[in-house]
Order: sequence, then structure tokens, then C-alpha cells
Amino acid sequence: PAAQALAQVAAVAAADFEAELAADVLGQPLLTLAEPWRELEAAQVLQRDGYVHEMLLEAARRGLPEALRRPLHARVAHCLRRRGAEPQRVAVHFRAAGLWLEAGETALAAAARARSLGRLQERLERVHEAADAFAQAGQPAAEFEARALEVTARYALDGPAPALALLDELLPLAPHRQARVRLHLERAGLLLSQYRSADWAN
Repeated sequence: PAAQALAQVAAVAAADFEAELAADVLGQPLLTLAEPWRELEAAQVLQRDGYVHEMLLEAARRGLPEALRRPLHARVAHCLRRRGAEPQRVAVHFRAAGLWLEAGETALAAAARARSLGRLQERLERVHEAADAFAQAGQPAAEFEARALEVTARYALDGPAPALALLDELLPLAPHRQARVRLHLERAGLLLSQYRSADWAN
């Protein structure tokens, strides 16, 4: 049973798997994993950083019931977050667990990290994922804010025209007057930026 539990954690954690994480997820002292780890290594199932072969990993994932897979993904996500893992790694597991609110929050954190590193495409992708996650969570206010942030991310990456198109799609979804006013002001700024770009080009 101990070896099976360790193998199941390895299947769910995948690229995030390591001994310390497994101990944290299973709620056991690290040294208690020594025997089941040796057993799995002897059977050529596990190595230091996970499954020996990708085929074994996929087979283990398929063999894990959904009723176990989701809670394990949730545990992995919470443990990774406690250990200070990159937000995107955490968000992946929250999505797999169906914890959409947490997935949205960590995707936004991943977007902020991408922005700080100058990774504009990655930032846009993470913001879009956050908006989708909030939609799945039934959080329209959070979804709207993420969609508004997506406009800003699109502008930073592709300029005013694509950002304007995205903003015009978002305007009818504004939940209240204050949000509509904010979007109209942002739209005016994008139009001005577009005009200046055209003016400079000429």
C-alpha cells in the first residue's frame, strides 16, 4: 500500500514530483518513504525525479480513478504553494483538481510574475486562463476584472488595435456603471495611442 500511494502521488505530481513533495502530500516523515521508494526503484518504476518511462506514467494516470485523482491534485497544489513553487505550476494542479477559484488566483499570480520577467505572451496566456477559471468558478466579478486585465496584456503585446477589439467585446459585459466608465476611459486612451501610432507612421 505504501508503494502504491507513493506511485499515485508521482503519477499526479508528474514533473513536480520529488521526495519532499511526496512526503508532504502523504503527510508522512520523509524517511518513511525510504522502503516503498526502494521497492519501486527495484521494480524499475520510479527514479529520483519520477517515473522511469513516460509510458509507465501515462498508464498510472489512466489507472487512477477520478475520485482519487482530483483530491490528489488538490493536495499537490496546496503543498506546492506552501513550498513557494512558481504560481503556474500550482495553477495547473488546481485546474486539474477542479478548484477553479484557486486556479484563477494562481493564474493571475503567474501572469504578474510573467510581466515582471518581460514575458508578454506568457502574461497574456495566464490572464486568459485566469478569466476562464473564474468563469468556471461562477465568479463574474473576478472574471470581468481578469478580462479587463487581458485587454491591458493584449495592448502590451500587440498594440492598440487588437486591444480595442477585445475591449469592445468586453464593454457589454461590464457589471456596473463604474466599470463601464472605466472601460470607456481605457478605450479613449487606446484610440489616442492608435492615432499617435498612425501619425508617427506618416
